[in-house]
Amino acid sequence: MKKSLIVVSKLIAAVGFASVGMSCFAQGSDKWESEILAAARQEGKVVIYNGSSPGLTDVVAKAFTDKYGIAIERLDARPVEVRERIRTEQSAGRFVGDITISITETLKLQNTTGVLQPHGALPSLARVRDDLAGEGTVLPFAMVRWAILLNNRLVPPGQEPRTWSDLLDPKWKGKILMDDPRTNGGGYFLFSATYKAFGRDFHERLAAQKPVLSSNVSLNERRVVQGEYALYLPQVVPNLSRLKGLPIRAISPEEGLPYGVSGAAMLAKAPHPNAARLFMEFLLSDEGQEAVATRGYGSVTGLVSKKLPPALSQLVQAPLLGTASSADADKMLKLAAEIYR
Repeated sequence: MKKSLIVVSKLIAAVGFASVGMSCFAQGSDKWESEILAAARQEGKVVIYNGSSPGLTDVVAKAFTDKYGIAIERLDARPVEVRERIRTEQSAGRFVGDITISITETLKLQNTTGVLQPHGALPSLARVRDDLAGEGTVLPFAMVRWAILLNNRLVPPGQEPRTWSDLLDPKWKGKILMDDPRTNGGGYFLFSATYKAFGRDFHERLAAQKPVLSSNVSLNERRVVQGEYALYLPQVVPNLSRLKGLPIRAISPEEGLPYGVSGAAMLAKAPHPNAARLFMEFLLSDEGQEAVATRGYGSVTGLVSKKLPPALSQLVQAPLLGTASSADADKMLKLAAEIYR
């Protein structure tokens, strides 16, 4: 296993399958929860393989444990490492993890390989907004938007770009730092959403602005804070909390922001299936969605947290410009490589 894997809690090497079948639970919400909770407490834990932001998973895992007293054991790693961990374990007949968390498009690809299983009926499934509804295996539970980060000294109020096409103004040439759109990440989601919304010409002209490409998100934020660049795109909205008090601000162009959806899926032959289903149901509850929203993520049920400062709340509720799709990922990455040489 690669050294970059971070084991948050010691993972068990082998686990027996749960003896309580999932199909026995009534689907009325109160009875469903009371019956599945008893079985989940017997199982004692949920093991999560996390390929999403540790900050997002931290907050929902803590809220779940605080409510039910059921432990979360978690492994955080890059998505590709999580996928390989799952593949190698299951190929060897070892079924350790219960749930994997990642961008929903990644999970949809995994679902074609047989490493996931349907989560079954959950009382709160109907709460998910129609345009995000899953197909019974991948459960959407949080939305991440990407904004534009500005240095306040270099971009005074009133001089910021109002629309995406404003980025093409010659005054921004050489002043833009950009997450690399040629690899998976925020830059790719930005490229995919804006390419579909505005076409190739927009990106040809944006590339002519000579943006500097980099995939080091934390370093990119610091370079804008220090005034090395006037603009950084795209900025992960939930990351703004760690930049509080610094001479920066984030904006949404009038057309809206690119977005991605984080999801959870149950792994095949999960050793703690009832605890896993309880966790997935919790993700859609008011408590789970409040935990998501207070971290600067969008709620998939429409919940709006009153705890967010106004500037962040405005970004979290910004219109959705578009997203990336696993169906055309190869095509879009190839186009990005052609344009941003």
